[in-house]
Amino acid sequence: MYTETQQDNINKNNLKIAILENNVDAIKVLCSKLEKTIDGIHKLQADMSSILKLQELKIDVQDKENNDLVLEIAKNKAEFLSHSKYIRRELDAHVQNDLEMHDNFQKKLSEFDDSLEKKLKEKLEEIKLEIVSLRDRIIKIERWHLILLGGFILGSFLIVNSDKILSMLKLQ
Repeated sequence: MYTETQQDNINKNNLKIAILENNVDAIKVLCSKLEKTIDGIHKLQADMSSILKLQELKIDVQDKENNDLVLEIAKNKAEFLSHSKYIRRELDAHVQNDLEMHDNFQKKLSEFDDSLEKKLKEKLEEIKLEIVSLRDRIIKIERWHLILLGGFILGSFLIVNSDKILSMLKLQ
């Protein structure tokens, strides 16, 4: 029926068809795998989109919390600065008051020291004068004491020796 050349051509064509069919079957398997991969990628994309939206929500919430914290920190910082300035003014006022009190105390203490020193010097002069006066009086008393003692001794001698003295006077 067919010539040998035709038969060879048919065989070659049949072989080519068989190879093509094998290739088509392989491509079908690859396409099936590719479709499964694409479906997996679509599912993964959907999951990633969900995760991304969730993360965006978390980031938005965190940003809001961070902004609230920044505002609160700024408010607290302003309050702290205000309080610290108030405390500093109060401390400065107290320190200034204490310095003035210290200066007044030092001045009064110095005045008291000067006054006390003056009074002590005056009292010392009075005591010195009193000592001199008492010494003069003691010396006068001692003189009188010695005079009286001498007079008493003389008187005693005269009384004791009056007989001898009278007899000596008569002899003269």
